[in-house]
Amino acid sequence: MFQVNALLPSSMFVTVISGLLTHSIQLLRRKALELLNARLSPQNKSFRLICDSETLLTLLKPLMSIVSTIEVTLNGDAEMDDEMDGNDKTAAKKTSKEETLLTQQTALFSLKILARQLAYDHRDKFTPVSFIPWIVE
Repeated sequence: MFQVNALLPSSMFVTVISGLLTHSIQLLRRKALELLNARLSPQNKSFRLICDSETLLTLLKPLMSIVSTIEVTLNGDAEMDDEMDGNDKTAAKKTSKEETLLTQQTALFSLKILARQLAYDHRDKFTPVSFIPWIVE
């Protein structure tokens, strides 16, 4: 799968990933993030040389959209735990919650990689990341 992924030109890859990050299926978003992280990894120096920083910066908005739901997910889980008995919780809900949290964690990892590569030269673009209170704490 990763070998086929490498065939896409960098700008097309970023466009496709950006679109997939807004998809409603959680698993699809997480797989897109995994592909992104593979391309952004320090071992893949050729991608960083080919892809310009402005193209990569377009990924910040969909990534921040995913990351911004973490607090809602965590607060919603606390309220759900208070309202439900242990018998009422289903495996499907638990799996969905775990998938959401895993996707959010993967998005945070993507932001970390992008920040390491681009934040020094583009501090203004990464400023919204520092306004997420639970990251700063």
